[in-house]
Amino acid sequence: EPQQIPLPTGLAGTQGSQQKQELVRNMIYSSDTLKRRPVVDNFLDFGDDVFCRGFGLFRNQETGDEELYGVIGNDFVKIVISDPQATKPIGAGDIVTEVIGQIDDTADVRIVSDFARCCIMVVGGPAYIYNGTTLQEITDPDYLPSVEVAVDDGRFIFCPADGSPLFYSLLQDPADIDERFFDAE
Repeated sequence: EPQQIPLPTGLAGTQGSQQKQELVRNMIYSSDTLKRRPVVDNFLDFGDDVFCRGFGLFRNQETGDEELYGVIGNDFVKIVISDPQATKPIGAGDIVTEVIGQIDDTADVRIVSDFARCCIMVVGGPAYIYNGTTLQEITDPDYLPSVEVAVDDGRFIFCPADGSPLFYSLLQDPADIDERFFDAE
């Protein structure tokens, strides 16, 4: 008999206070129990010298669907699961990859996206922009090699590797770095 647990109650709060939201992540509610979501189990074998450097989601502007992208070795790839179902494990035959371009280096990457663009940042190295069709490197002279990137309200915010102040892009364009910088001090 599965253990009974309280399910999330949704939104709670009052008019004058912050609302809280309880969520269950990576689980599916079915037959009065929580079950793990379907996961990928050893779906691709890239060999001993090739490894995954990072994954992220990007919304396809034509279909509105979120799609999975990753950097595997030096390849920036789109990963498509052909027939995802909650009841079956995903295997090698269910996965198709499409190489979009090259991200040279061996360091991990951070992949973040807003509504129209995806930023692929090599930790401590260059950053790239993908708009759904083309992949290009950020060449703005104000870009500094960074260790983290995030999106806030359409602006891409970078944390430089050398400890200098954070910098951010113009609205919805991570390739155009704004000259304004900010710091916690």
